[in-house]
Amino acid sequence: MVDSASLVTANIRLLEQGIDLLENIDDKRYLYSDEQVYKSAVGRHIRHTLEHYLCLLQHGMNGSQIDYDARKRDEQLETDRQYAVKVTKSIISELNILAKQPEQLDRQLQIKNNEGHLKAEGQWCRSGWRRELLFLISHTVHHYALVAIILRVQGYHPPPEFGVAPSTLRYEQKLENNPAD
Repeated sequence: MVDSASLVTANIRLLEQGIDLLENIDDKRYLYSDEQVYKSAVGRHIRHTLEHYLCLLQHGMNGSQIDYDARKRDEQLETDRQYAVKVTKSIISELNILAKQPEQLDRQLQIKNNEGHLKAEGQWCRSGWRRELLFLISHTVHHYALVAIILRVQGYHPPPEFGVAPSTLRYEQKLENNPAD
């Protein structure tokens, strides 16, 4: 079984990476979108990522069904970098509380799957907190990777580990520590 505390900690570490990044870029980089290269500004990816956490925490804690596609889409998260930092810190606080409630992490959840079709209504499926925390790790890394590309196009280079999967970082570290002869 996956250790719940480590899943929560991994999510917190990713969110802290996001805070570090947001505190080291300016508003112009947060909002800039080059329509010919990419449509989504950094802010849009950060909003999207944070709203998935908010959706899980808000609906999952009270046992409701979770439909990630029906999230709020708070434009302020997309346009106000400092507000995004504040919300991220709030999510981290909630995750820290969650880490102290192992019984909560054993609860089952109902997640709506949109099946990848624009016209499909989607189906409800069973999941659990551990699975959804794993999903959020993958989802966050994916969007951070896009953020890193957007920033590199703008001439800003985030830390090399930003937007890279933890398993990839471990693999690369292993290669560095054990180079082939």
